[in-house]
Amino acid sequence: MENKQVQEFWKAEFGKYVDVKKARLLEIGCGNGRLGPILTPTVVKGYCGIDPEKRLIAQARKNANSAIKYELGRAEQIPFEEKFDIIFYTFSWHFVNDFDIALKETKRVLKKGGIVAILEPSDKVKVWGSAKFIKRDPDFSQREYDQKMKEIKRAEKALYEQHLFDIVEENKATEDTPVSLWILKAHLFK
Repeated sequence: MENKQVQEFWKAEFGKYVDVKKARLLEIGCGNGRLGPILTPTVVKGYCGIDPEKRLIAQARKNANSAIKYELGRAEQIPFEEKFDIIFYTFSWHFVNDFDIALKETKRVLKKGGIVAILEPSDKVKVWGSAKFIKRDPDFSQREYDQKMKEIKRAEKALYEQHLFDIVEENKATEDTPVSLWILKAHLFK
């Protein structure tokens, strides 16, 4: 997706739930920080990104502006006390070790009325960031691909078994859209 398409998708998809123009966003699994500069300040008011990889955070910080902050962190131990309107797991939900702890942390830093968006790859993805997952590539590893699919299925199962959030929208992967997106809101009385 081009930057303009990403911006329009964010406005349309997440604007149904929160005022994105005023929103503070936390991206869990920000990698090299590609999303932060695309979304701030034109789509969201502020952006924080966390990733457990030091080299990726260092790379991300090179492109930061005054509305962007990057920190080392994991879903199970979010390094912020502030609250966010949108918490976005970018192809990172399946890397979580303890889903219960991650969701408790997510709820801790989610503003009342905020949303959690989880975007995950599927077996319909044709182009991966690593050649070992691309079936026609000479470096393809069936064992590692099967393990990745197992992790993705485990992560999806955890979404349906958790009790802290309601799934208010679910867009499962298709051949045309090879990623799945879930939108969650916190239970009102839990």
